Amino acid sequence: MAEGQAKGASDAQVAAASSRTLVQLEGAFDAMVRGGHANPSDAEVSRGASLLARGYTSVQLEAVARKAPSDRSLTVAFDALSALQANGVSATSAVVQLEGQLAAHATDAQLRGLTTSVAATAGVTGALGVGSVAGSTAGSAAGSAATQGVAGSAAAGAGAAATGALGTAAGGVHATGGVTGAVGGVLGKP
Repeated sequence: MAEGQAKGASDAQVAAASSRTLVQLEGAFDAMVRGGHANPSDAEVSRGASLLARGYTSVQLEAVARKAPSDRSLTVAFDALSALQANGVSATSAVVQLEGQLAAHATDAQLRGLTTSVAATAGVTGALGVGSVAGSTAGSAAGSAATQGVAGSAAAGAGAAATGALGTAAGGVHATGGVTGAVGGVLGKP
């Protein structure tokens, strides 16, 4: 309430926000109890309420609680759901991934690693996509120059495109764009 008042919110706005928070806290508590966690901690309830505020459903919280042993804290699991969502994973996909980890008896450290691997994969995929496009563009541009009679451009373009394609392939991604650029560079077709 103090935070709302400090931000200039009206009494009605503060009351509405307080009501929403109370409903989310109760919903999180009830979901965990239905999921087999008879006495959720304050931290679990707070994190569960935060997930409900972010668009997760009580059914999803219950499903996660069911997958985790009743004596295991859900705080790390709920933190993992928040982090996955922050990395662009939909709530549904995040729950499915987390349920799989819990079914495989993943440790808390492994659950934390799940969010790290998702963020790293997204970064690598983005970087490799840029390399593939660059290789394709270089090969196409060189191919255009070759059709205009510029000596050696086709070979240089094919080399540049192949370099982009090989860099992308080394990262574990199919280098379709780079290969297409290399072929276009050799054939002189954009």
